[in-house]
Amino acid sequence: MLVLKKAGVLVLVLSFTAAFSLSAPGEVLFEDDFEAEALNAEPSLWNMVPDFTLQVVEDPQDPGNKVLSQEGEGDGLGISTPAGSEGQGWADYIWEFDWMWDVDTYQGTAHRYQDAEGYYHASRREGGTEFIIYMWDGDFNELQAGPWQSGVGVWYRMQSSDIGKEHIIKGKERDDGTPFEEIDPIISVEDDTYPGGPIGLFGGIGLYWDNIIVYEPGTNIHAAD
Repeated sequence: MLVLKKAGVLVLVLSFTAAFSLSAPGEVLFEDDFEAEALNAEPSLWNMVPDFTLQVVEDPQDPGNKVLSQEGEGDGLGISTPAGSEGQGWADYIWEFDWMWDVDTYQGTAHRYQDAEGYYHASRREGGTEFIIYMWDGDFNELQAGPWQSGVGVWYRMQSSDIGKEHIIKGKERDDGTPFEEIDPIISVEDDTYPGGPIGLFGGIGLYWDNIIVYEPGTNIHAAD
């Protein structure tokens, strides 16, 4: 069971166990809410790479909540990925996470990560009006851009659904109780360059992460929305 923290209120999120495998065949691949970590320490569930500064800190908007602060971004030295995810067969999955930044600049994610020269990169663009997904093969190959309004100092809940060759990205303010099923995609594009690989924290400046969960299709993680 994962406890998601939302607007200072604990929201219970249920992940089915093996006892429910007949009705929900999927499983949770990874989750981290950083509450078990020491403040001002590196996160224990993530691979550390050069030029990344990952540190567990107090939520700037809720001092009783622990979040991950990130400085630095993906480059030729690689991207921080969940520890132990290498070679685990991550292919089709849905990734949800809370996201906030305190600088109006580019912020990004990575998924189906191969190595420093191969992955998908999804990015909130400077100015807060656009979102773009790229296929990175040593260069940025834009797959699709979509309009998305976002601002500084606001927690957002994001969802990246990567199933087969389809990549669908959605976003909403974290306090918005609308189920993702009822939200229009920011991005919906097909590309099968990379059929599998884990998520990665591409990064940015003044970037915060929280309540990260990665699960397979068919996993009912939400006790209530």
